[in-house]
Amino acid sequence: VVFQDRAQGVTSTYEILGNAILRKVVTGALGIPKEIVNQSVEAQARAIERRLDVSKLSDPREVQKLAERYLANKALETTNATPAWQAAALAKGITLLA
Repeated sequence: VVFQDRAQGVTSTYEILGNAILRKVVTGALGIPKEIVNQSVEAQARAIERRLDVSKLSDPREVQKLAERYLANKALETTNATPAWQAAALAKGITLLA
């Protein structure tokens, strides 16, 4: 819920990088490795911009989809997702990134 509230006001990639919650959810949803923090801020911004049109965050549906992708990816990280679970997630339109 906090992510969704904050994400809808974002107008630049640097706002995402400057907020711990936004950074964690966006990079997690986009499948960007945590090690990206070792790169310059500009490189981090480019990595996000290649995968996300920040202007879409003004649409609550897009923010919801991003949050769902994050949760699905976290579930894959923390469990051994079965093929049946993966199929159910895909059927719901959730993109799974490993």
